[in-house]
Amino acid sequence: MTPHILRRLALSLLVVVPVLVSAQQTPTAPAAAPDMIDRIFTTHEFSPRPSLAPEWFDGGASYLLVEPVAGGSGQVTWCATTARPAPGATC
Repeated sequence: MTPHILRRLALSLLVVVPVLVSAQQTPTAPAAAPDMIDRIFTTHEFSPRPSLAPEWFDGGASYLLVEPVAGGSGQVTWCATTARPAPGATC
């Protein structure tokens, strides 16, 4: 064989072998997609978490927190002296 033919054969193998190897691999991403969608929309795993820093009112007598409630999150005013939710907006 001449060197010219050997170079063409080597070049052909360099192109064909990776294509054949990659064609035998099985995809795994579509199997994980339904689980990720379930995690996003059903369990709310990626929902933003409320801030932990309270907002103080009435000179420090009460504070406001954003807490999870049915259907989302809501603001709850807490009385600082009793550590219980304040009825209405004041302690």
